[in-house]
Amino acid sequence: MIEKALKGSPTYWLWILLLLALMGFGYSSYATQYAHGLAVAGLGGSAIWGLKVMQFATMATFAASSVLVVALAYLQASKPATSLLVTSQFIGVSAASTALVSLVADCGKPELLFELVRSASLSSPYFLSILSLKLYIITSLVSSWATLGAEAKGVPAASWVKSVALLSLPFGLLTPLFVALMIADAVAILQLLAASIAGGMSLLLLVVALLKQRSAFSVDANAPKMVATLSL
Repeated sequence: MIEKALKGSPTYWLWILLLLALMGFGYSSYATQYAHGLAVAGLGGSAIWGLKVMQFATMATFAASSVLVVALAYLQASKPATSLLVTSQFIGVSAASTALVSLVADCGKPELLFELVRSASLSSPYFLSILSLKLYIITSLVSSWATLGAEAKGVPAASWVKSVALLSLPFGLLTPLFVALMIADAVAILQLLAASIAGGMSLLLLVVALLKQRSAFSVDANAPKMVATLSL
């Protein structure tokens, strides 16, 4: 499946180059922060700090939104198509990875993560957020990759895939709770959670529409309606 990422139209490769350029800019900015400290990020200002926290919180709750599709796939009788399930999981993993990178950058230097692990405490929302995001990413990647591989071979997914996918549910739902503990404003985080879950479903709806229009990736005809219903 990896080899398919190396094939595409000129527009596809322009998009990949744009993403690589943005990644290079991000790495350059982080290198500056690593050399001179968090002061260069302007986190001493309330506005910049608020934007940074909201970026992390939004990405964490975006990841939680994919839990709705996973729960529907494994706990309900009317199951979504495999393509919708896998697409939702990969979007969730992308959002969770962005949130995790935000937390790592917030440490200032990567080596401080070892100190965080060495002095780990279950009373630390910061540590719990990193732990839940990592476990969510691992379980979602394993289950989605196994499901996609089984779909490509035309065989049912192994029985353990369902267990791993269901294991991702509490990790995806707990992360916003830990975010709320970090922000210490339950009302604000509930509002953000509702808005971000709807936003996550909207993003999934957009991706499904693009896949149907520009890709050979099979998407169930009822997928847009199902996603729109979940976003309500």
